[in-house]
Amino acid sequence: MTSAWVRAEPNAQPRMSTPRQTTRPPPAGPIDPALGTACRRVIEGALAIVPGEAVLFVIDRDHADVGEALANAALARMAWPTTIVLEELGSRPFGGLPREVRDAMETTQASVLLIDIARHPEIPLRHEMINLAGSLGLRHAHLIGLSRRALIAGMMADPVRVAEATRTVRGKILPTSRLSLRSRAGSNLEVQLDARYRWKLQAGNIRSGHWENLPS
Repeated sequence: MTSAWVRAEPNAQPRMSTPRQTTRPPPAGPIDPALGTACRRVIEGALAIVPGEAVLFVIDRDHADVGEALANAALARMAWPTTIVLEELGSRPFGGLPREVRDAMETTQASVLLIDIARHPEIPLRHEMINLAGSLGLRHAHLIGLSRRALIAGMMADPVRVAEATRTVRGKILPTSRLSLRSRAGSNLEVQLDARYRWKLQAGNIRSGHWENLPS
């Protein structure tokens, strides 16, 4: 299987089912077990990647190390990862989703957007990627403004187990339930549910045609 690190170039052809050889290898460095575990939970738990699937990672240069770890987790799952670095497509901020990203999404089953938004919010790009992922039936993970430390802390729990626990709680709550929270520290909170509203399960277990912010 070829390397996970595929650099997108302007005017490049869209990625087909056969992965392209990397133009240069990912940077060498020590393996961080905690980061590896977090990325494995994104790939195997949240996105439920199976062998043979294609997964697209759209990242910025600030997240190169996390992007590499995610691609390696996809390779370990016997999937075909492609990584696009936004800065290699042009100057940021982008006013919309670059054509190279659109083309790559056409031939993948799952996608991940991993970028910093403090300097470049790029709201149009983010909205267009979410909408395209939905129309293509992809499983899309939004990792926005997420540091390496936050990813590791947020993905300590297996998304599959989190989803199971959430469904259990949801099954016990009625449309008119009253939720109460009290603690020894003095917390005293009550929430009255309204039957006019319905719960939407977002527990980090992403289905086809849907997207979620991770960690959930």
